[in-house]
Amino acid sequence: MDKKKSTNTIHIRSDNSSFGYHPVKLLVVSTHPIQYVSPQLRLISKSVDTKVLYISPQNAFKQKASKAIDPGFGVELEWDNQILKGFDYEFLTDKPLTKVEGLRGLSHLPRLLKKINTYTPSAILFFNHAPALTLLAGIICGWTGKNIFIRTEATDQVKQRNWLISFFRDLLLRSLYSKSKCIFPITSHGRIHCEKRGVKCNRLQIVNYSPDTNLLQHESKKYHKYRTELRQLLGINYDAMVFIYAGRYSKEKDIFCIPKAFCNCQELQENNVHFISVGAGPLEREWLRRMNQVLGHNFHHLGFMNQSKICQAYAASDTLILPSNDKETWGLVINEALAMRCNVVASSLAGCVKDLSELGAPIKSFSPGSYTQLRSCLLAAKRGKNSQALFDISLLPKTEDFPNILIERIKHL
Repeated sequence: MDKKKSTNTIHIRSDNSSFGYHPVKLLVVSTHPIQYVSPQLRLISKSVDTKVLYISPQNAFKQKASKAIDPGFGVELEWDNQILKGFDYEFLTDKPLTKVEGLRGLSHLPRLLKKINTYTPSAILFFNHAPALTLLAGIICGWTGKNIFIRTEATDQVKQRNWLISFFRDLLLRSLYSKSKCIFPITSHGRIHCEKRGVKCNRLQIVNYSPDTNLLQHESKKYHKYRTELRQLLGINYDAMVFIYAGRYSKEKDIFCIPKAFCNCQELQENNVHFISVGAGPLEREWLRRMNQVLGHNFHHLGFMNQSKICQAYAASDTLILPSNDKETWGLVINEALAMRCNVVASSLAGCVKDLSELGAPIKSFSPGSYTQLRSCLLAAKRGKNSQALFDISLLPKTEDFPNILIERIKHL
């Protein structure tokens, strides 16, 4: 397996000077390299002797080539940031995620536990315990006395299960949570999920998801330049109303709710209403057919764009639409769009809707699957598109939030 070795060990200094330097060895167990998590791992590694153990190399395109086919989008891409740079890492397997999820992944449990014991960490962070493999590893580590911390997307808002699966899942989660030093849910829905399973408030701390906010803050300074240039390129008037969808063209995103909302609505089909589409995926051909049928030349498909490029598309737009009906535990495109001064219309199943709305973010929500409610939200957004100016984007979650809070927790071990 490929490895990257760090050259320096940095220890945390205790708040109490009588303790001097307090060495901590942190092992992060994660399913696979993720673009928005990498900046957080780099920050953690600057303060703690850290090693990341990935279950799968999926997304680790930089190992052998600069580009590869992304399984979610189905297109060739490369990440903006160096996804494996700045921290020590190792891969447990060379398998794609589909080969290590579910019961088949349990065959790797003995090897995972051996790796954990060999590293002898002071603390273990399980970064999203969704696969059965990492869930059981976390339970075993917790019940054998290791200091475990959980960063979780778990929520009861999405992915309905039958009662038997839910029963056994709850037993396992209660066992895991009962031995965790602290659990960091990403949303208030996640906090409620944990509280229902017996986790006390002193072992719970919500830390919202965030993309690379340093990049977004830098790009937001070019807002007016991007807005003017891209609108001119696409033939869109500066004062036109522009909606945008950014993400995968897939079933769980419920993208076909959008053309239904625009269809037979004269106000949403006026000449000064445009739609920008950014993404790729298995439903792309049908998506393009339907949107072209509804909006004609006012529909602009830009294909897949990385984070540094997509900021230009957000700047040219007024309102992001995210109609997801499943698996949208947070919705990072909403963070990106808000940072570039867009309003947002999103399904109530998007995990961030409640949390970011409480910060004052200009988000309108609708019941998942209801194209009539979506249409009403789009009309309201069109008639009041300047409300974004009232929102302070500095209130959005930041990249350093989770690293800072985690370090504060583990340095007192």
